[in-house]
Amino acid sequence: MKKILFVCTGNTCRSPMAEGLMNMIIHQTAELKNQFIAHSVGISAFDGQTPNKNALSVLNRFWNCDIKNYKATLINSTILEESYIILTMTKSHKDYLLNNFPLTKNKLYILKEYIKSESFNTDISDPFCKDISIYENCAKELYELLLDLKEILIKKI
Repeated sequence: MKKILFVCTGNTCRSPMAEGLMNMIIHQTAELKNQFIAHSVGISAFDGQTPNKNALSVLNRFWNCDIKNYKATLINSTILEESYIILTMTKSHKDYLLNNFPLTKNKLYILKEYIKSESFNTDISDPFCKDISIYENCAKELYELLLDLKEILIKKI
């Protein structure tokens, strides 16, 4: 299976939400079901940390998507090497990976860059320590982007 890797900072909000939502989309899409799997990591993650409670709540409430058993993972070269594509939440995450793991450059993109979003801002805003409404907006933005990603992946099969 080809691994889609989502990268953010602490791996407790954006990237685990993207992982959970993308795995849900993959599971619901016959063309992708046995082709892809989503994972996530953080560039400053504490291994084993659980997702933020607001991230858990939003995914459960809107999509019945459960990531409560997820544990944060610190980025490492093995995970990067095993990945089919690496999608970061921000330009600074991409820049960090290019500087520290230059061999990733041929499969490394900002999520919005990869799907060619027409948004002026390429970054997915970090909801960490903000109101639950910010988590809702972040998750909804991710979901819409991941639906676009689904279509791109189907075309690449």
